[in-house]
Amino acid sequence: MTDENNEASPPQPIVIQSGAVLPVEESVPAQTDDTTTPQPAKSTADGLGRAIEHYETLNAQSDPGGALSLIALIFLFGGPFLAFSSMDSFMDLEEAGNVCCGGILIGLVLVLIASSQSNAYQKEVRQAFDAVKAEANVRAPPKTQTNILIGVVLMLFGFTMFFSNRNLFLLGIIMIAAGVVVASLGNANNNKKSRQQVLNQAKLVLSQRKDE
Repeated sequence: MTDENNEASPPQPIVIQSGAVLPVEESVPAQTDDTTTPQPAKSTADGLGRAIEHYETLNAQSDPGGALSLIALIFLFGGPFLAFSSMDSFMDLEEAGNVCCGGILIGLVLVLIASSQSNAYQKEVRQAFDAVKAEANVRAPPKTQTNILIGVVLMLFGFTMFFSNRNLFLLGIIMIAAGVVVASLGNANNNKKSRQQVLNQAKLVLSQRKDE
């Protein structure tokens, strides 16, 4: 019976007592390095300084399409003027038409090339100017549109004369050209004043950030 009870009883677990003490990990304080601490004020001042320098460098350059635009205007208005002024003296109607149309076509091609060059340059200047505004967190003042409106009115009168009366053909061309010049110069003058004001404010902000 004793042997049967021993065989029927479940096995007893063996408990092993240990006096070993687990090591405690020592907490190591995190090392702080002052050289890696971000300095937003100084970084922003450096970024603003680089943006101002980049804009002033681009703005000091001449527009690459300016000289080509003048040549285009000579062909645009010189061709028709030469054709109409010389038609009765040493040009017949066909030759005058060829000179007029040829001058206009050459002028238009030169205008497209000059516009492409000028637009690429102005786009780069605008991007540099926008970077200055963003770094300095300033806004451009509102622009006056008086010169642009005057230019549009002159161009409308010029087109009216150009198509309504053949005797006013040259006067219409002159008024159209005057309208383009007035609108362009007015827009350029407004942009120059606005950008100069923003640039002065940005330089003031840069001086304040450097003093912090």
